[in-house]
Amino acid sequence: QHLRNSRSDQQGLTLPVALQELLYTQFTQQALNWAAGKGLGIHPGCFWGGTFFHDDMVIENGCWVTLRYRLFDLQGEQVEDRPRELRYLHGGYGFVFAGVEAALAGQSAGSTLSIVLEPEDHFGDYDANLIELVPVDQLPEQIEVGMSLDALPGAADGGDHDLDDDPPEMSEDDRVWTITDIADGVAVLDANHPLAGLALRFEIEVIEVELASEDEIEVERQLSSFS
Repeated sequence: QHLRNSRSDQQGLTLPVALQELLYTQFTQQALNWAAGKGLGIHPGCFWGGTFFHDDMVIENGCWVTLRYRLFDLQGEQVEDRPRELRYLHGGYGFVFAGVEAALAGQSAGSTLSIVLEPEDHFGDYDANLIELVPVDQLPEQIEVGMSLDALPGAADGGDHDLDDDPPEMSEDDRVWTITDIADGVAVLDANHPLAGLALRFEIEVIEVELASEDEIEVERQLSSFS
């Protein structure tokens, strides 16, 4: 089960010291034995904080982490116009950039940190080979700049079509193509991530750290195997 803050704890109420120590010893040892059997290196602070259900768990494998973050480029310009929140399971499941996860290890709720990631550590370098010029009559009707497509016309057969031919089939691949420009009957499709090629600064605040259940950890393992 999750260990969550109780209202009494938020009001500063604690159990008698002797009872705290007894519960701490019994619960923590059982939890650590379970974690060791699962190959998880979990810090005791992930289970207990010194007062009953206290909120000073540290970020270790097997903990849910809730973050609030903002993105900037290296010139200090905001990349997005508002903060975002993210909840993830710490432990290398691939849902958070590895550099961010490494920097968060050992932090706790209330911690703030600034992390800079180079392109190769997030969405990669900008690749000019992922630009395609496509006649608009080979695309769906009513296209506009900013629209995204999960398929590229003619991708399966090399995209070699005369303008007099019927529009080719839209062939799916694992990329998302964004229309970045339309001029003279031709659309520019770009499969690069919008942030590819940029060094990014993450300003992060840790909102909450809590213990994940065995079932939740197993679900995340299965999800990561499909990503």
